[in-house]
Amino acid sequence: MNDFLRTQPGSWAEALFDTGGDVDPYYKRNIGHGLLRRAGSMFVDPGVNMVKSGGEVMSGKPLTMQRHLNILEGMQDWGVGSAIGAGLFKGANPNVLASVPASYKPKPIKQKGMLPYSNEQPAFNLPKVSKRYQGLMETPRVIREDWLKDLTPNASKTVKWYKNHPGETAIHANQKTGLSVDFSTTCPKRGCKDGACPYCYVEIGRGQKKVLNMHGANKGFYEQDYNGEVATWSPDLVRSLNKDGGLRMFSFGDYRPDVDHKNVSNLLNDAHKQGLYVKAITKQPEFIKEFGDHPNLRVNISVDNVPREISQNAPTIDEAMALKGGRDNIKIRAVALNKQEAEMYGKDPRIDVITLYHGLTNFNSKGKRTDNLLRIIKEQNPELYHKVGEEKLRAYTDTWESFKPKSKKHTEVMERYKGRVCCEGGKCSKDKTKCGFGVGALLLMGVRLSDNIGEENEKTIEIN
Repeated sequence: MNDFLRTQPGSWAEALFDTGGDVDPYYKRNIGHGLLRRAGSMFVDPGVNMVKSGGEVMSGKPLTMQRHLNILEGMQDWGVGSAIGAGLFKGANPNVLASVPASYKPKPIKQKGMLPYSNEQPAFNLPKVSKRYQGLMETPRVIREDWLKDLTPNASKTVKWYKNHPGETAIHANQKTGLSVDFSTTCPKRGCKDGACPYCYVEIGRGQKKVLNMHGANKGFYEQDYNGEVATWSPDLVRSLNKDGGLRMFSFGDYRPDVDHKNVSNLLNDAHKQGLYVKAITKQPEFIKEFGDHPNLRVNISVDNVPREISQNAPTIDEAMALKGGRDNIKIRAVALNKQEAEMYGKDPRIDVITLYHGLTNFNSKGKRTDNLLRIIKEQNPELYHKVGEEKLRAYTDTWESFKPKSKKHTEVMERYKGRVCCEGGKCSKDKTKCGFGVGALLLMGVRLSDNIGEENEKTIEIN
C-alpha cells in the first residue's frame, strides 16, 4: 500500500480517502478533476491508442517503436492480453504479439527491410516567428554571474511570479537553470519495472525529508498542462534564457509518450514564434523520435553505468548514439557516480557532457558509515532492494562519491576535462558547457548586456 501511495495516482487516492498521511494540499483541492484526468490517462487514452496502433499494423504499416509501446501499454493497463491475442490481433503479423516483452521497457524490434526504429517523424508545421523576436535564436551563450540581471523590471516580475506560485503552471522557477518546464513532477520511470533511477536528485531530495528528517528539495507532486505561457514572455526574458542555452525541460521527470505529446508540441510551437530554445535532458527514445529534429530543441540523452540488474532506465551509449543519428542539436550526457566513471567518460569521445553525482552517499563528510543513500533507495524502491539484496546493493552504492560543485574533487575532474563537466559554479549561468553546446561569448563581470530595447553598454569577449 505504501508503494502505491508514493505514485501519483496513489497520491490522488490518499487525498480522496484522507489516509492520515502528509497529503499534498494540491491533491485535496483538485480531487475530482485529478481522478478523472488520471482515469483518462491510465485507461481511456491507452485503450484508444492500442486499438488505433493495432489497426495500423494489421493494415500493413510497420511496427514502429511508438505503435509497439501503444499496444503494450494498452494490454498492461486493461489486463486483457489474452483476449487481444485471441481476438483483435487474430491473423495479424505475428511480429506484433511475438515482439511484446513481459516488462514495460521494450527492446528494438527488427523487421525485414526496416531499421530497428522506424523514423516516421513528421515535418513540423512551424509558425511564423514574431517580428519582435526575430534574431533571438542567434543570441550567443555566455558566462555570467546572475541571469536575472539581464532582465527588465517587467520580466523580473514574471520570473518572481513563477517563484511565488509553484505548481500553478507547468513553468516553474529553478535555482540552477532559472526557469524550467515540467508537465508532471512524477517521472514515468517511477512506474517502470526498475523504479526511479537510484541516483535521481529529485527522489533523493524527497527521501531526505521522509527517511532522514533532513531538509530536501523537490518534494512536491503535481501535474499541469502547458497553457501558452511562453507566448507571453518579453524578448529580454527569452534572450536571457537563450544565453544559458534555453528553457530547461524535464527537470523533475521525463517524457510520457501517451500524455505529453500535445503539451510538448504546443510549447515548441510557441518557442519557435518567440525565438526561444528549449533544452531537454531525457532517457526516453520516444521523445527523440517524435521531436528530435525540431529547430528550437536541444537535447541531452542521459546515459549511466549502473549495472543492468539494478536499473535499465538509461539507454546504453551505443543506443544513445543511434538515437542521436549524427544530429548537432543532440548531445550525449553521462552520469558519473565516482571518479573512475568520470575518467572513463572523459576518455570516451562519444560523451559530450559529464554530470558528476553530487547527492547523498553511504558515508558522512568524515568517512563514517551512515547508509543514508541505501536507506533512501530501500524506501523508494523496496522491490529493487529485495531483488538485488541488501549486501550487494550496499557494496555497489558504497562506490558512489559526491562531487559537490566547487569541491576539490569536482574541480580536479573539471580541470582535466575542460568544457565537458556540468555544472561549473552550480548554475547554468556560470557554466561553460551549456549542456554540451558550449559558450559563444563571455560577459565582462559587472557589465550588463543590452537587450536591444534602448539599453547601452553592451560588451562581450568572444571565446575561441
